[in-house]
Amino acid sequence: MRISNFDQVVPDISLTQGWTASSSDRGTLDIIWNSLFTIFLCGWTTICVNVPANRASWPERLFRKFLVFCEALAGPEFIFHTALSQYLAAKVSVTKFTNSGFNGWTLRHGFYAGMGGFILHSPDFVPFPLTVDQVYYLVLHGFIDFQCVLIANSEIEDKNKFDTLTRILTTMQLLWFVINVIARACLGMAITTLEISTIAFIFCTIFTCFFWRLKPQDVSAPIVLELKVPLASVLVSAGDAASRPYSYTPLDFANDDPHWFQLVWRYCFNIPRAFGYNFHPVKRPIDKVWDDQFSHLGPRYGADDFGNLVAYCADLSTLCTTSYVQYILPTPALVEGIYLLSDTVTTNPITKYSIPASWQTPRKSCIDFCNVNVAYTHYGTDDKVNIWFRLPRPESFRNRFLANGGGGYTITTAERSLSAGLVYGTITGTTDGGFGSWTAQLVDVLLRGSGSLNYNVVNFYGYRATHEMSIIGKKLTSNFYSGPNAEAAPGCTATAKAAPRVTARVGARLSALHLCGAVTEATHKYFPPNYELLCITRDAIDELSVLNGRIDVVASRSVFYKMHYDAETSVDKSYGCEATDGDNPFKPPHSHAIEGVMFKKAAAIIGGLCRRFNETKLRSPYSSTFLPPPTSKTRTPPITRRHDTIAIITVDTLKTWILQGI
Repeated sequence: MRISNFDQVVPDISLTQGWTASSSDRGTLDIIWNSLFTIFLCGWTTICVNVPANRASWPERLFRKFLVFCEALAGPEFIFHTALSQYLAAKVSVTKFTNSGFNGWTLRHGFYAGMGGFILHSPDFVPFPLTVDQVYYLVLHGFIDFQCVLIANSEIEDKNKFDTLTRILTTMQLLWFVINVIARACLGMAITTLEISTIAFIFCTIFTCFFWRLKPQDVSAPIVLELKVPLASVLVSAGDAASRPYSYTPLDFANDDPHWFQLVWRYCFNIPRAFGYNFHPVKRPIDKVWDDQFSHLGPRYGADDFGNLVAYCADLSTLCTTSYVQYILPTPALVEGIYLLSDTVTTNPITKYSIPASWQTPRKSCIDFCNVNVAYTHYGTDDKVNIWFRLPRPESFRNRFLANGGGGYTITTAERSLSAGLVYGTITGTTDGGFGSWTAQLVDVLLRGSGSLNYNVVNFYGYRATHEMSIIGKKLTSNFYSGPNAEAAPGCTATAKAAPRVTARVGARLSALHLCGAVTEATHKYFPPNYELLCITRDAIDELSVLNGRIDVVASRSVFYKMHYDAETSVDKSYGCEATDGDNPFKPPHSHAIEGVMFKKAAAIIGGLCRRFNETKLRSPYSSTFLPPPTSKTRTPPITRRHDTIAIITVDTLKTWILQGI
């Protein structure tokens, strides 16, 4: 210090302080600022809102994004759930389009369609946005050309307002925050609860960014799609499904079932409306796909798509456990009078299973599925009914349930007939018919003694067994995959059976009207080639598709009787079958294509049955298999005997006749 004459202290310039490092101590303001800034980045920069309403102003778009940001602050897991469900919906759309023959559809297209990127214009209705399921429905049924929705990825990217620099800076801040907290924990330093909460935000943000990595951000305007026909024609073709009141748009029937939380969320928002406050006015149809819609999720949560990023990885071994199946067993109220025995549940996963070629299916190998066995009983009885299901791994499941139980006495040939549906990604099920075990023989339980039949077994075997097994199986299917179920049931079955018989056509493959050769051929004195019957059946399904507005789906036979299909319209049509190398032992090889012209008697076989079921209002039959004509023609006729009296017929004789009939 230099002392002046006036005794004043003057600072020494030579001692001026330069750069000074910050204190290692943290103040409260530092902790709050760092944490809140990180939370803001987690919420604001990663949000990918849906396409706003047409002609929405800039303040309106900003307000909508702010609402989603508030939702992220209230619960980042909500945004994570939304991103996950949108990712799975986009992935499912890729599978649907590809399986239907529409190639080129990608996850980016699925995201863009799911966020309301397309708005539908029709001549008889106001414009409204479409979901990805609705886009698929319209394309599948030809109401919109596929090329109209298959926009170039560059066009989607052009609409994307994704800021790479902002995302990089956000990632760096998140990493620095996580590293800082981990370092303090390793050094034994204190960590505040606010910092722990911020880590939770970061954790959800990482997963959200992963699932939204292909979703366009801040798209300002949708693409207009012009409907080829009036919207009323679309609704009429959809049948009863479109007759119910809609919540969002007239095409709600084309959407998958909503997630249960979506319903809870909707009713929660209705509570403030009861007090006169609306977050947004109720408007139908909606003008945008709302950002707070929760799509349906399966139990797998898409875990196989990102390896170890998700803690719950539900592969086949995870689902195929006794405890899980016991947990998802249908409730006793599903079928009146029955009770599922949870202690009888057994499961075992099967991998790399091979199915040989047969008259039902082609050869296929490396099939993974879950074996599920369970028994049930009827109230007031001591009976025991065993049912057996084979459920394909989730990636192979094609939303079909196949009930094996028809075809005469094949109800107990479980192992022989259970594998057929796995080739096509369907769940297969069979029942022992109430015999009590898989090894019990028909003659052992059907006859009680001379002149006495076990009526309960006869009634259950012939009428109720397949019906109950199908109802239980379809509900178990829905619970197992946490999705809507469908059904497919091949086999020659009597009309008295209550089991649902359906027809399915997926692309070029179909399960159609089934005819028992021994009955129809003997009745009409004509042995039509299986190719001829198959062609007629395709015409019938085409007619059915017009009725219910669905083509590549499963349609119940309760709908079919409403259709007045005249099989004779197929007469004189040409049909053909491609050459085969004989890979299927039940179909002889032929080096050239088989061609022919529809014969009137062949049409009468199907047409007569269809008219009969229509007249009696019964459910119509379908076919999934057609035996080659040589097999039917050369079939050994049943052994016939004549007795003037049945008094001399013993139980052993009757058993012999039953076995001969089998």
